Amino acid sequence: MKKNVRRFGLDFRITVTLFVVQLIVFAALFLLIGNMVPLESKGRLVLFFLAGMAFLTVWVYLVVHNLMLPLKRVEKAAEKLEHIDLGAADEVADLVTSPDEVGTIATAVVDMSASLRNATADVARILRELADENLAVDVKQNSQYYTGDFSELADSLTTIKDKLSGVISDIYEAADQVSSGSGEVASGAQVLSQGAIEQSASVEALAHNLADMERGIQDNADSCESARALMEKTSVFVEEVNQKMQTLTEAMNNINETSGKISNIISTIEDIAFQTNILALNAAVEAARAGEAGKGFAVVADEVRTLAGRSAKAVGDTTQLIESSVNAVNSGSEITEQTAVSMNTLSEYTASVKQIVDSITESCRRQKDMVEQIDSDISKISGVVQSNSATAEESAAASEELSGQAETLKNLVGRFKLS
Repeated sequence: MKKNVRRFGLDFRITVTLFVVQLIVFAALFLLIGNMVPLESKGRLVLFFLAGMAFLTVWVYLVVHNLMLPLKRVEKAAEKLEHIDLGAADEVADLVTSPDEVGTIATAVVDMSASLRNATADVARILRELADENLAVDVKQNSQYYTGDFSELADSLTTIKDKLSGVISDIYEAADQVSSGSGEVASGAQVLSQGAIEQSASVEALAHNLADMERGIQDNADSCESARALMEKTSVFVEEVNQKMQTLTEAMNNINETSGKISNIISTIEDIAFQTNILALNAAVEAARAGEAGKGFAVVADEVRTLAGRSAKAVGDTTQLIESSVNAVNSGSEITEQTAVSMNTLSEYTASVKQIVDSITESCRRQKDMVEQIDSDISKISGVVQSNSATAEESAAASEELSGQAETLKNLVGRFKLS
């Protein structure tokens, strides 16, 4: 526009310049003609020429002034329009009715200003709606304002609005999903935290139970150790008793043998008493045959017979005692043999029990080692569970915070009107 105005002004100056040149040529011709007229007519001709020149000069000045002033206003308006100053139309509004080229240019300036004003006003309207979070604004409501290259501006605004609506919609959906997901994560984290707390309590209870079990196993091990020591003493004692029982058995056998020998001696004594009794009877018979001379011998024979009877009685009593002793010794031998067998069996049982107690003691030791290892592992598990519990609590807190932020984002995005 400004270039067109300048070009029009240049053309106008050229036209005026040509007009002045023609005027000078006319004056030269006039002077040439004046040289051809008589001298008395030259004065009037010069005055006439000067008056005409003055008139033409004033007329040309007025014409140029009247034409250049509107052109300068149009040029100023074009400069404002070049800087998107929509007040340019006010500069040339009174020139629109001019029937010449100035009026045409002024009309173009006014029309262009109006088009720009309408387009910028509609763009401002659209941007205000977008700023007011109304993404449902009708960009093509005033599509008649976007003619020519401005149609690309309308298309760009439509594209911006559609893409912004899509982005906001996606953000809203993402925020909704994040809010929902973070809520579920928070719930899961709380459940996990509660489970970790319960696991921690269970692990602690298990640790206490294992400690009690360890103490019980230690007590059992101590008891087994005491039982093993006692069984060793019992085994030694049983061995000693077994040896004494063997000695007693040998003594009972010796007594039995001695009793047999005594029985033989008593049998001999009984024979002697029997023979003595027979001799006493024979002596009594002989004393009776001797009469008075044999009375003293008869008394001796009676005494011998009495002594033989007493010896026989003593031998019978001794025999009974020896038989009782032999029977007792035989019973004692049987009991001793049975006791010896029992003691041997007891010794074998004691050895077996000792082996079992040793095995139990070794098992208690292994169980104690295993319980100590389990206790160490449970301590590690307890540490892991406590760490998981703390992590779950932190995750729950972070999820709740994320859920709150997502809800805030939803509220912010929800303020946009999409349709």
